[in-house]
Amino acid sequence: MDRIKNFLLVNTNSKQTIAKNTIWLVVGELVSRFLRFFVVVYAARVLGAEGWGVFSYALGIGGLLMIFSDFGLSAYITRELTQGKENHQQLVSTAFFIKISVLTLSTIGVIIFGPLIATVKDAPPILYLIAFILFFDSLREFGLAFNRAFEKMEWEAFAKIITSLVILIAGLILISHHPEPKSLAITYFLGSFVGCIILFIFIRKRILFEAKYFQWNLVGYISAVTFSFAFTSLIGSIMANTDVYMLGLWRTPEEIGFYAAGQRLYQFILVVPSIISMAIFPALARLGADRDKFASLLQKAIVTAFIIGIPIAFGGIVFAKDIILLILGQEYFPAIKIFQIFNLMILVAFPSMILSNAIFARNEQKVLVKASGIGACINIVLNIFLIRMFGALGSAIATLISLCFVTLLIGFRIKKVSGFTIGGTLKKPFLAGFLMFLVCLLGNALHVYFIYTVLFAAIFYFLTLLALRDSTLYEIKGIFFAENK
Repeated sequence: MDRIKNFLLVNTNSKQTIAKNTIWLVVGELVSRFLRFFVVVYAARVLGAEGWGVFSYALGIGGLLMIFSDFGLSAYITRELTQGKENHQQLVSTAFFIKISVLTLSTIGVIIFGPLIATVKDAPPILYLIAFILFFDSLREFGLAFNRAFEKMEWEAFAKIITSLVILIAGLILISHHPEPKSLAITYFLGSFVGCIILFIFIRKRILFEAKYFQWNLVGYISAVTFSFAFTSLIGSIMANTDVYMLGLWRTPEEIGFYAAGQRLYQFILVVPSIISMAIFPALARLGADRDKFASLLQKAIVTAFIIGIPIAFGGIVFAKDIILLILGQEYFPAIKIFQIFNLMILVAFPSMILSNAIFARNEQKVLVKASGIGACINIVLNIFLIRMFGALGSAIATLISLCFVTLLIGFRIKKVSGFTIGGTLKKPFLAGFLMFLVCLLGNALHVYFIYTVLFAAIFYFLTLLALRDSTLYEIKGIFFAENK
């Protein structure tokens, strides 16, 4: 028992720490997202497409106006503390006070300007709640970045689970008594507030945010260092929230609800690359100067993400209808094609998230700026045309195309600076995925209950990989037990 306790709660060496942190990240993400999944499904069903669309639209407005709330500071804190610079107390404290200042101004901006730019009439009354939800979410994310530098992911897992548990309990109570978007906003506010407080209680002994360490001369330095990443975060936020806002210009709240339903299910799936990215980022930051080890760890992470993402994407495309109708009900039938596009996007999003972190670990943020800027422009232009022609489906297609451009640009750069390459390692996973795709189509054609087909197809996929003598298990083992010191 002591051995298990020490493995799960004490950092002893690099291999054990990555394995331990990955386990806690998996537990924290899966449990917290599982709890939130019930809230999303319950709210989407009770509020209906219109009510769910109003809440999603208000959240999108808030996201657009909070684009400067982080300024790249979260990732900066993780990198600086991981690299152990001598003046880290001054850097961290100064960054914290910059964070609070920018976050406060952004929150005020949402409250003041949000109602002025909202085009959906029922959105303005809940924007002040959205502002505080995003305030505490952003502050909690800053605390998580600080915590990740010390690689104590068990605290992160506890904080996320408690946050989601509060959201679940509050959501079931409030939405059942008052089925309206405001109830859902209050639910998320309570969860965000409690989760933020809990996290800072966990990390209080390691907190270096002291006023005496604040230095004005570091404000300019930190701003210059984080500018590239801040601009990238800004563009990323625009890409994430522009779709919903532009849908509000030309389409109804119901259609926004259909889009948001498919998008939210897709976001739940993104837990996989998110876990991998968070688990390896400290190691990538340490290995930034070691080209070979950096490239080796990144390759294992990318291959692992593809191996897991391929069956999810292909299966989701085939069974999108069954999944939407089972989870959200007949009212969300128009969301099926949108969800299929988001499933196709998995094949791009999984490697993209990991590559973005790798670029920052290599201090190549300028590439992110260029790639994200191009992607945002493509996304906006395509939305203007595709939303008018195809509605929410067109917006999903625009997001897919723009994400492809961003990922390709980032991938080419990281290959150049690190020597990273995938080579032919994905031929067998894609072959196995294609064969699994045919199995899914056959099961669908024979009207076999889709859950049975999904289970059989998943087993078939991994058995096919084994039959092809693919190094799947080796790659997955490599991501958990990377040889870095």
